Amino acid sequence: MFLDTVRRLRAHPSILLPLVLLYALGRGISQHLVKQVLYDVQCAMFLPQHRLVWIQVFPPPDYCDTPSIQEAYLRNISLYQLILTALSIVMAGPWGWLSDIRGRKYVVVASAAVHMAGDLLICLIAFLPVSTAVTSILLSATITGLGGGDLANLISISAFIADASTPVMRSFWLALSLAIYCAAYRVAALVGEILLAKQLHQTVYATFIGSRLLYLLYAAAVMREVYNPKMSESVIENNSSGMDGGESACKWSFRGVTQLIVNPFREIAGNPSLRRLGGATLLMYAALPAFSGVLTAYCNHTFGERSIEESIIKSTMAAIATISMTILFPIFSMFYRQFRVPPIELSATRDVPSSSSVQNAEVNAESPSETTPLLEPTHVNVPQANNSSPEISTKQELLSCVICLAICAGGAFLLSLSNAVVYAIIATALIAFGSPAMPSLQALVTINIEPHKLGQVLSGFSTLQCVAWLLGNVMSTKFRHTRTGIDSDLLGWLITAMFTLACTLVARSCHTNAKRSTAPEILED
Repeated sequence: MFLDTVRRLRAHPSILLPLVLLYALGRGISQHLVKQVLYDVQCAMFLPQHRLVWIQVFPPPDYCDTPSIQEAYLRNISLYQLILTALSIVMAGPWGWLSDIRGRKYVVVASAAVHMAGDLLICLIAFLPVSTAVTSILLSATITGLGGGDLANLISISAFIADASTPVMRSFWLALSLAIYCAAYRVAALVGEILLAKQLHQTVYATFIGSRLLYLLYAAAVMREVYNPKMSESVIENNSSGMDGGESACKWSFRGVTQLIVNPFREIAGNPSLRRLGGATLLMYAALPAFSGVLTAYCNHTFGERSIEESIIKSTMAAIATISMTILFPIFSMFYRQFRVPPIELSATRDVPSSSSVQNAEVNAESPSETTPLLEPTHVNVPQANNSSPEISTKQELLSCVICLAICAGGAFLLSLSNAVVYAIIATALIAFGSPAMPSLQALVTINIEPHKLGQVLSGFSTLQCVAWLLGNVMSTKFRHTRTGIDSDLLGWLITAMFTLACTLVARSCHTNAKRSTAPEILED
């Protein structure tokens, strides 16, 4: 009984929260680390008599600000980011496919191991000749990109939550993990920046590598696989389509890898509901960084560059977003299920294990295998039991996502109307209150995906998020330091239109969502 309870807890969605926390701490504290190391390397290359500044000797600060060093630094940091982003996007599909045929835990551990290799390479730069330091940093970006970067982590965590939670609770766990990640990332980034400013590079590196190591150990020892990749003939045919005969040696041929990269987008394009949700994802994730650029331009125009007012506004926005996702959003979901769902549907939202499933769980409890699910999902012979849970969650997520996107559109509209401080504060608060649109939209996506395609399709949506975020940053770059405010107003109107169109696309997916019941239903504790 005790072992069975422990195994259930290890497969509960809450088991991922410490994993998300560790990952956010590592990402946050190393936010400026690579840039600082690369900058120090460029200085050391022009000063052969010195070693790297984060190891022992500090070159004159005015020397490092020369145009030649600045130009070399900007060129190399752009190349680093290009390699990492491009490889992460390319490898998202193969990692998602691996999570479908090998399991979610397999991808979490394997991706973390590859990340560790890239991180350790940067750590070894201190013991390498300065002339090879830049090449080593770019090689580190290549290794990390082959490990899927942040996209592989996002895919595996989202797929694990989808497998381990019921559809009606899925968005809650997605929102909670997102809130923990954002809060921990901001705090760790601030701490890392302070430590780097005090030249405590060794402390930053030790904390970074330590968090990565704990992440890997926690995923390998504590996390339990909840998805059983049963390779039926139809699944094999789907995953091997376009590959040379389906042989394992041919799956990694050029044609096979190309299919793994393209298949997620084919799945999205072939499903009308996923097409609309994909369009909404592009618009929403492009509008968010664009709004941040408009807000920065507004603060620069009103309070001056790098003002304390801007920091206060953005910190307040982050706090409101966290409260909205962790408190207000669950309260809304609870009241919706309480007052809008018939009792017979509420009673059917959870699967009930059959006797064969219980016997299977008892066998698994004695087995050392970590790749078998706790219970096989079975359905109860109750009227509407097969469709009620997806229908409840679909209506709930559609309503919350549409409302949140409408609130975000209202916030962007207010900021485009006037340059008054009150309008800016209200607009920022509205955008923050609309942040639950992200987990709701992601939950809608998982409801419309068959279990054996979950990793592949999520990889496609993660790529869309990454591309949209890059486009949003490009949109806001030219407005970031504007002084007139005219261009910011135009961008504000554009952001308002993007949020409104995203809201429309999500609402139009309602008719297709209501007809589908392919959500993976796994027992919750």
